[in-house]
Amino acid sequence: MIQINNAILHVFDQHSGVTVYSKEGLDCTQKDVAEYLTKHIDKAFKDSSAIVDVPSSTGYFATKLSQYKNENTSFVDYSIDLCRRIFSYLSQTDNTASIDCVVCDFEKNDERYIGIVEFPNQIGFTHQVAQGENLVRNDIIKYYSILPTPSQKISAFAFVNAETLRARYMDQCRFLDGKDVSIIPNFILECTNSISPKAAVNAVKNIALQLSEQHGKNSAAIVSRTKAFLAENAETSDSLDTVELSHMVFPESDELAEEFVQQIHQQGIPVSIPVERTYAIREGKKHKIKTDTGIEITIPSDFFDNSEYIEFINNPNGTISISIKNVGKIINR
Repeated sequence: MIQINNAILHVFDQHSGVTVYSKEGLDCTQKDVAEYLTKHIDKAFKDSSAIVDVPSSTGYFATKLSQYKNENTSFVDYSIDLCRRIFSYLSQTDNTASIDCVVCDFEKNDERYIGIVEFPNQIGFTHQVAQGENLVRNDIIKYYSILPTPSQKISAFAFVNAETLRARYMDQCRFLDGKDVSIIPNFILECTNSISPKAAVNAVKNIALQLSEQHGKNSAAIVSRTKAFLAENAETSDSLDTVELSHMVFPESDELAEEFVQQIHQQGIPVSIPVERTYAIREGKKHKIKTDTGIEITIPSDFFDNSEYIEFINNPNGTISISIKNVGKIINR
């Protein structure tokens, strides 16, 4: 459940170089406004590609947030300060798109958040009815500042817990002063983490796959163990412990488990990876394999280590046979 307490929209028109800072918040008592914002916030919150980190406790964002929470500045002035900083950096990049930036103060599951959401302007067309002296003419006209629909994905946002400073964010990479930067994490939040939970989990799975192939292990079973642990762990924790995972994936070899952890650290992946529960369960529930003969099989991840349901057989000629057991009924789809 998302409850928006305050929200305001500021405009950055890159084409004209004009910024328009609103002096009054959005009317979130209007159903359409509230639904539009909450749908985008909810959709972005669930995006597994978002990065999770904690901003600098002494940096720009934390300082401004403290002033706002202590009522040393109004919500309107606080939002203008944030957007002025964002727009200032945007104007110096290779960005050519105009954006509307919404700053909001909202509650989700009884926790207070500050949100920054960038809505890129889009070109759209509509009809226009023109009334002449003796006739009516219908025209087609172009609009240059259409907001994304509620179903469209937003690629630049930040949601910061007002108490813990734990942030979920995503931003585009832009070119500034000869280097690639992301404005929200680099200049607003001042975060250091650069890998999302989804990217970290995919990297962990790839490391497990490579190690299993290098050491002659059943790669399908190894990756399925990784997925099964991901789903099981999500039932009780919102983070994935890579050391614990290593012993679940390679229970028969402490050396392989240690090498697994070392390679994870070498790729800059933290020991504890924050993982959204919904994503972890969805990602870990099933594992799909495809053979070089074109056969595709989707199997529950926790079945791979149960020989009563599935068994991989290494044949003398180097091929692999897959035996699916105890099937009571086959459903064609």
